[in-house]
Amino acid sequence: MVSKEVKASHELVFKYSNSDFVYNTSSDHGQDMMSAFDSLLLEKWKAADDASLFNYKVDDVETKLLAGKYKFVVQMNANRKIMKRKSQNILNVVQPFEPECFNFTKIKTEEILTNLHYEQNSPKSHFDATSEYTDGSKSATGVGHVAVIPVNMIQGWLLQTVDTVGKGTAVLEGSVVINNAPICSNHSLLVPFLDQCQPQVLNEKGLMIALHTILLSTTPDIRIGFNSLTGYASVNHFHFHLYYLSHKLNIETAECRRLAGPCYVFKDFPCPAFVFQLENKDVDELIRSVMKVIKLFLSKEIAHNLYITRGTSLDGNSTDGEYDTVRVILWARKPSYGIKDISVFATAVCELAGHVPIYSCDHWNNLSEEDIIPTIKGVCEEEFEDMSPKIMRLFLDNNDVE
Repeated sequence: MVSKEVKASHELVFKYSNSDFVYNTSSDHGQDMMSAFDSLLLEKWKAADDASLFNYKVDDVETKLLAGKYKFVVQMNANRKIMKRKSQNILNVVQPFEPECFNFTKIKTEEILTNLHYEQNSPKSHFDATSEYTDGSKSATGVGHVAVIPVNMIQGWLLQTVDTVGKGTAVLEGSVVINNAPICSNHSLLVPFLDQCQPQVLNEKGLMIALHTILLSTTPDIRIGFNSLTGYASVNHFHFHLYYLSHKLNIETAECRRLAGPCYVFKDFPCPAFVFQLENKDVDELIRSVMKVIKLFLSKEIAHNLYITRGTSLDGNSTDGEYDTVRVILWARKPSYGIKDISVFATAVCELAGHVPIYSCDHWNNLSEEDIIPTIKGVCEEEFEDMSPKIMRLFLDNNDVE
């Protein structure tokens, strides 16, 4: 049962359509290049921080780039280890949603930053690029807008969600909520169809919402990550991690080679992964390709992590100073069962991507690239070798996994 507080929070809606998507950005991190969506989200996150809604402060998190080949971005965050909500007991890649456990229907109204509403074929007048968004007190001009929408209309939208990606008028809804134990400033959670109480299993509609969120931003700093159950997810309620990191990660530009079809692999990165990219602005096709592999993983009970970031084209033909695609990186990995025990750092999606929050003050000063590589490589290497020929056949034979 969804609380009245959470339902009431749905009145703040960021409305957008395909015409609001930004397909190319600068490759320069840490610049003031904010869309209306970025500005709204960062403003709301700061307001939540000022209201002390987080378990601890992260505005002064110490950050450094480790010397070495891969330039890992590491951040000292000892508070997250001791002040994070206790993880749920995860035993399988697919587990039913358990309403008695913590889930995002139990959060407070003020913990919801905004809600995303997408209509693929909405009239242009509803999504004027010069329109304003408002929450009743402040406004800003830019792509998309926020409107105060009656709760009964939101409930109606939720009943209209599409059954097939890319067909007809698609109505999607996602909520951006705070993570009360953030890894860094602006760390939030993107929860697709919050009220539907879906388990932490990746699906087409959720992946579409995640990709849309990236495309609503004009900065390469935005990142989205997903941890499967037994892949370091700590809450069994469908969600992504959403945050801004103003440092370049190696995976944004790492050279790749084609494995088969639209699936590539890194030529040289410690955590071997399957890499996809947005081509010809075709979000639906990217979703179909990634979900082929996700369905294979689920059918074989393979734990996995997924990371979405701006980057250069996988064919190496990008323009200097520009990111002209969205990269989706997918790792098959060793499972982590039960309640997670973190000592120095975790082996979840951010860490595999090269952004490593450190939880041990004793290890911080002397930490090196060589300390991190064996752990993150060991999580993925065997699974990558095992799944590579299966994924190659999947695309060469053009088969779907039922």
